[in-house]
Amino acid sequence: MDERGAVSPLMALMMLVLASILFVMVLGLGQLRLLRMEVSRAADLAVLAGLQELDFAALIQGDLVLDKAAAEAAVRSVLEENLEPLAARLSASPAEIAEGAEVVTLNVDDLRPYSEEPATSPEVWVEVEAPVKWLGEGIGPSTVRVVSRAVVSAP
Repeated sequence: MDERGAVSPLMALMMLVLASILFVMVLGLGQLRLLRMEVSRAADLAVLAGLQELDFAALIQGDLVLDKAAAEAAVRSVLEENLEPLAARLSASPAEIAEGAEVVTLNVDDLRPYSEEPATSPEVWVEVEAPVKWLGEGIGPSTVRVVSRAVVSAP
């Protein structure tokens, strides 16, 4: 009985299985990267909305000052609105993610959150952590983390 080549079909099957697993992983990582870009875009739009909440009484006096409460509310609202199209790919609701986001609003001389240096102009920061459904429900938890910052500049 000639057994030459008996391992070839088994090796071909194993190579096909390994190639399939690799393909699925690359596809999943690509989806994760795309989702991160979309969450980053939502965070960028949110901080820009926060910068529009200037204290107009101070602005009339010539000072660029953020209304911190209004800026934070605008950031959370715009973040939730822009995460809504991604809801099917997120493990938490857009409202939960927006509520859990860390929002920092700074006026001149307020200390920055990471460097402890004073701000030289009004700034808005947001840190978003979005739990995602990566390759479906069965695969382990994954979180996309994005930090976005915008600064007001004088005209």
